[in-house]
Amino acid sequence: MKKTRFEPYFYIAPAMILVLVFLYYPIIMNVYYSFHSFKAYSTSMNFVGLKNYITLLNDSRFTTAFVNNLIFLAMNLIFQVGVALILAILVENVARSKFGKLCRTVYFIPSLFSVAAIAIMWQFIFEPNVGLLNNLFQALNCDSLVSAKGLLGQEKTAIYVVAAMPQWQYTGYFMMLLVVAIQKIPTDYYEAAEIDGASKFRQALTITIPMVKEMLLVTIVMTVVSTFKSFAEVYQLTMGGPGYSTLVVGMYSYQSAFKFDRMGYASAISVVIFIITFVFSVVQLRLSHSGEEV
Repeated sequence: MKKTRFEPYFYIAPAMILVLVFLYYPIIMNVYYSFHSFKAYSTSMNFVGLKNYITLLNDSRFTTAFVNNLIFLAMNLIFQVGVALILAILVENVARSKFGKLCRTVYFIPSLFSVAAIAIMWQFIFEPNVGLLNNLFQALNCDSLVSAKGLLGQEKTAIYVVAAMPQWQYTGYFMMLLVVAIQKIPTDYYEAAEIDGASKFRQALTITIPMVKEMLLVTIVMTVVSTFKSFAEVYQLTMGGPGYSTLVVGMYSYQSAFKFDRMGYASAISVVIFIITFVFSVVQLRLSHSGEEV
């Protein structure tokens, strides 16, 4: 049977239709909605042009949420990229032993739990009355560290406690990604380095890190995107409080839509989230010269 030049398109058509319907169409419609003002159950929309975006630029809550996202981003890059890389190098140095396999399993397990389950555990740890942390401070006679409100109930500390949750959960996951990349490095490089008298630290700096550059880029992009999509941790732990101390952009978009019933404004916030993550990803790809030889 003779093949036509259009035949390959029939094979990819189902996947393309799904992508267009469930990914690109919602993005396009969200941009369209961001230029309108309407409520969730309204039958009509009022075109307002750039009003939602202008309001966004002068919105102090959005500024607070964006700054909180930057705090999340800083912690995520330090732990989910930096600490994960250190752990991956250390684990691979003892990978052949049972202890190395145990470490990989222990670090990876938290990423298997749901955010809701971990949030409940986090609330138990930081609960001011029966929480594990306050009771531990009391048992150690560190009364000055005991807080009546708990760390989650104080504006100065709540953001760091919430941001610490994904570090505990996902650092091991990113470590495993980097472990896989390290395992692909030819052992000849390390053997040659040992013959030259290079220490393990020197080998990590001159061989391991440059050779896993592409995977490091992947983890950084994933971290940036997941940071500006942060929602579940804040929703489960604090709902953006106390005050607006833990409010993030994703949470503010949710509140604008389902609490304040400003659907067009919420769409504008979502568009901004998309633009931020897209720009960050493109800039990182350009700066890292992805795809070029190391």
